[in-house]
Amino acid sequence: MDHTVFKKNERIEILKNVYTQYLPLVESEEYIAQWAKPSSSGRLKKMAETLAALTRNAKRKSRDMSAAIRDWEEDLQWLKDRYYEQYQDHWKWPKI
Repeated sequence: MDHTVFKKNERIEILKNVYTQYLPLVESEEYIAQWAKPSSSGRLKKMAETLAALTRNAKRKSRDMSAAIRDWEEDLQWLKDRYYEQYQDHWKWPKI
């Protein structure tokens, strides 16, 4: 999957929307259910785990993925700073 470059403020708006809004049906109801309800611990966890996995996988690739890695690391930090405090007793933030 190629990384699309967005400006930081655009990425933050996308992150806010994914966290706070219902997602469109893209694959199946089972897939959407994995993302939990908007503004929930489960939604934040799924977002953080997805970004962390993308980052870890990109770091293992031989081609230059530095822009994507930088963006995903910034996005993870923003999500953690913005939303994680209320859930930190429920689950551990993923490692990258």
